[in-house]
Amino acid sequence: MHFGWTGPFQVLASQRLTHSPWGDAYELRGEGKKEEVKKRMTLSETQTLGFSSTVQKTFLEEGAALRTAGYDPDAMQRNLKRLHDEVVALGAEQEDLKRQLKDKTKQLNDGLKRLYNLTSGGVDALMTAVEKSSPAAKNIRRLRSRIRRSDYVESPAVQPVPMKTE
Repeated sequence: MHFGWTGPFQVLASQRLTHSPWGDAYELRGEGKKEEVKKRMTLSETQTLGFSSTVQKTFLEEGAALRTAGYDPDAMQRNLKRLHDEVVALGAEQEDLKRQLKDKTKQLNDGLKRLYNLTSGGVDALMTAVEKSSPAAKNIRRLRSRIRRSDYVESPAVQPVPMKTE
């Protein structure tokens, strides 16, 4: 006697413990109800896809036996193939997003370096624009040293000197 196709794994009445491909273990309790008993290590993406491919082939190879047992092996194979293809597409999309994230991270880091260099050049320009011993120069010199302080406030202590336009 069987309880039928229960998704990604077959549960037989004679079995007391069954495992899903993603590693969860279930023990059968009265009337075929399953109850989670413990977690196990999950399969890798490659292992799960390989498992799916092998089972799809086996559905077709053992179609006569499945039909005799009251199953539709073609429908089972189609359902499994549809989900398999969906998972493969999601994996490809995830890999593409990882590449995009890596590219964006590089762009961000490059932008931050350029921003720091331009900002630092601005501090240098400010220092040359004010007199070295002035109170403004003292505040400007602190700008670089304040960045690493945890209590640093982003607003500058002094306003930048406007550039001369002609």
